[in-house]
Amino acid sequence: MMLASSLCMYSIENPAQPEVFNNAFSGIWWSVSTLLTVGYGDIYPITTAGKLMGTVIAFLGVGIVAIPTGIISAGFVEQYSKFQSIGNGVEEDIHFIKIQLKRSDRWVGKKIMDLGLPHGIIIAIIQRGNETIIPRGNVRLNAGDKIVLGADSIKGDKPIYLKEIVLRENHRWNGQMIRDLDISRQTVILMVKRDNKTIIPKGDLILHEGDNIIMYSKLKGKIAGEVSTQQEI
Repeated sequence: MMLASSLCMYSIENPAQPEVFNNAFSGIWWSVSTLLTVGYGDIYPITTAGKLMGTVIAFLGVGIVAIPTGIISAGFVEQYSKFQSIGNGVEEDIHFIKIQLKRSDRWVGKKIMDLGLPHGIIIAIIQRGNETIIPRGNVRLNAGDKIVLGADSIKGDKPIYLKEIVLRENHRWNGQMIRDLDISRQTVILMVKRDNKTIIPKGDLILHEGDNIIMYSKLKGKIAGEVSTQQEI
């Protein structure tokens, strides 16, 4: 583009200012300053045809820079959006949890193919000590294995909000059985965390100070005045 514009400008401007455009390559400096900058003003066309040619060349110079920049930017945005949509899709369509098998668990000693997992649930990874195992049907599970389970989300399903409360000192639930709590029928206690243990609650379970209680409720707002967190699943 620089070479072509220099030759064109020389042929037009040489008769009018031979001392400036004195040969075919004297316009290289003018083309460089016009195409890459706004021009320095030391070399410029004075004829009408030269000015028209300079205007066209200046527009072409902008196009040379702008078109590749637009293509590269559009490609970058497309790839970024694709990666973002892939990441969002994984987060939205598949949910992962990590569990550790104890000796008393029914899965210990069984092969993966014999577990009878529900539809839509997979074992993604097994961590055994410092070893990471890609699960296959004939892999046998051992006590102490850390298992990453993946499950498909239910399309169009409404989220379930879980609430967690911590029983503080003088809380009115301290020392009470779950069956005796004055909670709404729309509220269900799902689990109790006590001293790093997870307890599946029964009606005769007595609550103590410091218990973390995970519950599901259709009611909005706080439960028993001590809701600390709320999670959506």
